[in-house]
Amino acid sequence: RGLITSYLRLGPANAWRAARGLRMPVLVVWGGRDRLVDPALAPRLAATVPDGRLLLLDGVGHVAMLEAPEPTARAVLGMVEGRTGGPGVAEPPAVAESPRSVRP
Repeated sequence: RGLITSYLRLGPANAWRAARGLRMPVLVVWGGRDRLVDPALAPRLAATVPDGRLLLLDGVGHVAMLEAPEPTARAVLGMVEGRTGGPGVAEPPAVAESPRSVRP
């Protein structure tokens, strides 16, 4: 409830505004079968962050990093190791759906 409230707040405490202010590479990891938070929000969040990437995991629920640890770790390592994908951000060794999205 607190997270949802933060997205609806007005002013500087708004989560969308905070996301736009991030200045480091961000990897949004989302399960395609998340029943708590609609996966349709994942691309919007990744696009809101200035240097955001999206890893959408098909068949995975709300806790993607626990349900699919290997693809998540590969994506994080790809960013840390600086593989190609943009200035300071990298896509993991995967098939990219678009310049800002990756799939394991």
